[in-house]
Amino acid sequence: MSDRKTCDDIDECSKTPSVCSQICENTAGSYVCKCAPGYLREPDGHTCRQNSNISPYLIFSNRYYLRNLSTDGEAYSLILQGLTSVVALDFDRVDRRLYWIDVSRRVIERMSFNGSNREVVVNGVLHGEGLAVDWVARKLYWVDSFLDCLKVSELDGRFVRKLAEHCVDANNTYCFENPRGIVLHPKYGYVFWTDWGDKAFIGRVGMDGTNKTAVITSKLEWPNGITIDYTNDKLYWSDAHLNYIEYSNLDGQHRHTVYDGNLPHPFALTVFEDTVYWTDWNTRTVEKGNKYDGSSREVLVNTTHRPFDVHVCHPYRQPIGGLEALTSYR
Repeated sequence: MSDRKTCDDIDECSKTPSVCSQICENTAGSYVCKCAPGYLREPDGHTCRQNSNISPYLIFSNRYYLRNLSTDGEAYSLILQGLTSVVALDFDRVDRRLYWIDVSRRVIERMSFNGSNREVVVNGVLHGEGLAVDWVARKLYWVDSFLDCLKVSELDGRFVRKLAEHCVDANNTYCFENPRGIVLHPKYGYVFWTDWGDKAFIGRVGMDGTNKTAVITSKLEWPNGITIDYTNDKLYWSDAHLNYIEYSNLDGQHRHTVYDGNLPHPFALTVFEDTVYWTDWNTRTVEKGNKYDGSSREVLVNTTHRPFDVHVCHPYRQPIGGLEALTSYR
């Protein structure tokens, strides 16, 4: 009531995104919750649940092996062992393949979900830290902390080229120094990455290499993991020095805190439905909690070695648009 006579509308969707599980539309004096394609709204009018007969599961790397883990922590199995230093991985829903970077061998490898057709696709990856599959345009993206750049290639490793390097701003303040995590948003043609250099930042660049910018520059020390909730276009990241997980819009606006200072050393993270999952180096755990307020926090597994990258493996984590077709994934 700025004039003491009329009422000002409060945009609940921006101020408290947690009012809706996924899509929040502000209305005069209220709001409406909606769900992304492939999800159904629960009777409570706020919560969305995936509408498929496919169970999500976690995949994560531990330097020496890749593992599966159910989202409740009950089922825990080995995917591949005998590796030397796998720090980053991703999956491709279309061809049903896993991709990973082995830092010691300086390669990017891939393998079918069923364990067959393992092959090296890129050699000479000097120090790959983060890896992401573009499941729409069929590309591979990775950051290299030795060359201080972002690279892209075909899924089979052909046509490797630098997509971004040097600084992202005119004042040369925010520059490639220690790039770590990477995530893609094919719908908008964006690549996001974290960099924990002297001037830590989260960067964004077009998939064509244009429009480099820093979207997050404050309250950052060691930004590690980064992911996107594609159902509502929220950008999530973890900071291993400030011990938090936060999220914002894709332009870095409307920041909100999930965990504030109470995570020992969060590394990678991923999101599915109403849950955020993350790995922690100090506790050597894979954990989960509510993606908005951190409630219902739970340790899913303790590992012998530090857990690195983690993903929820489910076709809805790689949305192609419209109603999801699931038959090809089974």
